[in-house]
Amino acid sequence: MSGASPISFEAQRPAPVGRLATLADRWRRFWFEPVAPDNLGFCRLLFYGLLLYYFFPVHFVGWANVPESFRDPIWLFERFHLPILPDPALPAAGAAFKAALLLACVGLGTRMSTAVAFLLGTYLIGMRYNFGKTDHVGAILVFTMGILALSRCGDAWSIDSLVRRKRAQKRGEPNPAQVLSGEYRWPVRAVWVVMVMVFFAAGVAKVVQGGAAWVFSDHFAISLIQRYYDPSPPGNRIGLFVANHAWLAHTLAATAVLVELSIPMALFSRRARLVLPPALFLMQLGIGIVMNVWFTSFMYAYLFWVPWDRVLGKLRRQDRSA
Repeated sequence: MSGASPISFEAQRPAPVGRLATLADRWRRFWFEPVAPDNLGFCRLLFYGLLLYYFFPVHFVGWANVPESFRDPIWLFERFHLPILPDPALPAAGAAFKAALLLACVGLGTRMSTAVAFLLGTYLIGMRYNFGKTDHVGAILVFTMGILALSRCGDAWSIDSLVRRKRAQKRGEPNPAQVLSGEYRWPVRAVWVVMVMVFFAAGVAKVVQGGAAWVFSDHFAISLIQRYYDPSPPGNRIGLFVANHAWLAHTLAATAVLVELSIPMALFSRRARLVLPPALFLMQLGIGIVMNVWFTSFMYAYLFWVPWDRVLGKLRRQDRSA
């Protein structure tokens, strides 16, 4: 958050020798190459801020009143015998969850607030799936909150970091925000890996279960048409236009499979990262527009692909030159 040159306290390692050692060194650098805390800290601020915006109007009430015959406990609740909290305990847990999201966003008591957000979020998000709910949203939020709870994401862009910086100045110590460490790299990469696994598994499922028919049959066109018979149909006729042009429906279906199967390349190629994650983002955005099926909170995880430290650095340089 300052213009000073970062200081690295990482131990110097000997240069790897041999092909296996080179591969191991690349693996280590993928996860733990020393970086400044700004990128991770800004991701934390945005992610928890967006989660707070998403969950703030949600009312966690009445789930304990759903008849027992409608319950089909998921593994987590069944394995650990987790009950469905009654009112007013459930709304209280929801309020505590939102408070933890706010504290995690501003970075106050970050270690504790991110841990509380993860634990309560896992329960409250998972609770809905005990009643037959299925979607593609909840799991990635839980995994991302878990990753951040285990990380040092409060070392920059947080109230905690401001307090530590003032204490360091009084003691004449280096600014903690300027320390380079692999601790600030692996959480972002872990979110990447989670997203890659989600999309790659979806692509493999399409190929294994549908095969060529998933692309070249009328499956995609029929799915588009069905949405217009839904209680909440799309507010436009783009889906019908696509469904009425077989070549266009087949092209979009093939593109979706190709991008999902190619997404692992984004882990290792900077050029692929410039293309594939934005392509998936646009694909999910297109599904929302064309089919009125939105992946709103899922899409918050895309912000981890943005190199915020570089973006913010360019903005600072532009302000200085203005």
